[in-house]
Parts: sequence; structure tokens; C-alpha cells
Amino acid sequence: MNKVLLWISVFVLCLAAVAAANETNTTNENVQYLEFSSIDIKVTDDINGKDDKADEGDSKFDIFPGSKVEFEIDVKNLYDKDIPGQDLEMQNGEVVITIFDIDDGDDLEEDADFDDIKPGKKESATLEFDIPLKVEDGNFDVLIEFEAEDENGTIHRINKTYTARVDKERHQLIWGRFELFPTTISCDETAELRFSVINIGREDEDDTVFRAVSDALNLNYFVEEDVDAGGESDDVEFKDTLTISASGVKPGSYPIKLDVEYDDGDEVLSRTATLRVEACDSGVEDSSDDTSEQSSQQQASTQTTTQVQQPVQNAQPQQVVQPQPIIVEYNEVPTSSGVFASTPEKSWISENSTVVLVISALVALLLLAWIIKR
Repeated sequence: MNKVLLWISVFVLCLAAVAAANETNTTNENVQYLEFSSIDIKVTDDINGKDDKADEGDSKFDIFPGSKVEFEIDVKNLYDKDIPGQDLEMQNGEVVITIFDIDDGDDLEEDADFDDIKPGKKESATLEFDIPLKVEDGNFDVLIEFEAEDENGTIHRINKTYTARVDKERHQLIWGRFELFPTTISCDETAELRFSVINIGREDEDDTVFRAVSDALNLNYFVEEDVDAGGESDDVEFKDTLTISASGVKPGSYPIKLDVEYDDGDEVLSRTATLRVEACDSGVEDSSDDTSEQSSQQQASTQTTTQVQQPVQNAQPQQVVQPQPIIVEYNEVPTSSGVFASTPEKSWISENSTVVLVISALVALLLLAWIIKR
């Protein structure tokens, strides 16, 4: 009777070992419970009117100096509420997008929170980037990461990568600043015209000519400088200030035109500001009537300055020790279509279930031999 019970015990022990191995394999199957259902990327270039986008399946898209890039991310919860144990929401979802090294060697990064995602449903978020004017020519890596936690406390992660290619004109200078202040002076007062020019093209612009001439204002400005191509750390911007005096100038409105000649004189960048000179007590004759027609043809130049608010760093809260959640991280595996799939990492037990089974059987046999010997 004792031997029968012993054999039954050994048989049950072996079945338990097999069941444990099979259960481990089921828990760590290559099942993915999150996916990017769609990623729409739109690029808008207000300087040259160029646009680009990344269609489904694309891994590259073009960006331009000073352009805007919009990412619309849709994420789907792949749990099936009709399957027992899978009626689970994805909570605390967050997407982080990083464009590496694009800002003079620094990264650009944006993030957004997601609403809870019900089983079989999807949620979306939109993120925007401003590409620097002073950006190097070349390719930059883009990483999109999403993380959420299901109701069992398991953390799920997915990611996707792109390449952003900087597209520049061969020769192109643009105004960085053009500001006349004050716009009205009199007697011996002076005004300043502050300006800057930025090279956003691919080629260095050697021997660039900056010229502003006005006999009425006794202005004869001529400068020749090199404006290099490149990024923030290069000499891609030329700045200067013109000083204009009202001394000896008749009252009236005077246009001040600044010309920038580059690409061996084949390209000219021009802009005009209008200076108003008023009469003082010296009785100088007003020449407004003589210059009114000319001034009406000129537009006063204004400058719009865009300020980017820097995020305020929050103080670090006191950390509270929390139980560590289970983390399921999906690593990128390229498929035959070129799209990255994600698979969870297997545990040691799931990869060595046969070894576990053999060891369990040996333990059972040793136990049997010991009992028989007694």
C-alpha cells in the first residue's frame, strides 16, 4: 500500500513539474498588448513654402531650417475584454518623442499624457517641434516611446524609430533681425538700425556685401563679410548696427534701404525702414512735401520676435518606496516588411523548461529509492 502511495506521489510530482513549465511558457508568450495603430508626421516650412509628411510604412521624412514638425500618435490597447482575464485598461500612458543632437548637439524632446485606454480601443495625442534655424545639414535619429500600466500593475512599453533629413537650399540668406529705433528723431538726435542675416543654405557665402546709401541722411554704409553655412556653433549669422543722425537733415520722412548681395552677386536680399525727422526750434525748412510721395511708397519695417518659454524645473518630491511593478518591455525586431514589431523578454525558466522537468523527475526518483531502501 505504501508503495502504491509512493508511486502516486511521484506521478503527481512529475505532472506538477510539467504543468509549471507549461504555465511559465504561457505567461511569457510573444504576445504584445500595445501597438501604434497610426503615426502621422507633418512638416510645415513657412520660409520656403515646402511641406513634407511621413506616410504609413515610411521610416524617413524631410525637415527644413525653422520648420514645424507635428506628430499625431494613436495607440491601441490589444487586450480583448471577451477573453477571461483580459478585461484590462491601460493606464498612466505617456508618449515621449526625441530628436537627437539636432539643436547644436543637444536633443529636442516633447512628451504628452494619454487618457486610459479601454480593451480593444485607442487613444491619441499630438506633439509639435520647432526646428532651429541654425541647424546642421544631415540626418538625425527620431525615437518615439510609449509606456503604460495595465490594471494588474504590469508595465508595457513600445517604441518606433525614424530618420529626419535636413533639406536646405544651396544658397539662402534670411533676415534674423531688422529694427529701426526710434523711428522719429529731431535736431541732433540719432536712430539705430539693428540687423542680422542668417545663412540657412548649404554653401558658405564668402564676400557677402552689405550696403545702405542715403545722401539725404548722409548715410554711406558698405561692409563685406563671409557668412558661413552650418549650425549654431558656426559663423552662420552676421550682425551690425547703423547709426543715423538728424543733424543737418531737413524735416521729412526718409526711406533707409539695406541690400545684401551674395552668391557672387546673383542673389540680393533687401529690406526698407522709414525714418521720420521732425523740425526743431532752429527754423529749418520742412521738406515733408518733397518726400511725402517717396515715403508713401515705403512700408515701415517691424520685427516680430518669437520667445520660447523654457520649462520650469519642478522641485524633486520626497521619494516614497513603492512595490516594484512587473515590467514587460517590447524590443524592436525588424520584420520582413521593415516595420518594427515588439516581443517581451522570456524568463530563464521558460527557456529551460526541459531542464526543470528533468531535475524534478530525478528528485522524485531519488526520493523513491530512499523510501524503498528503508
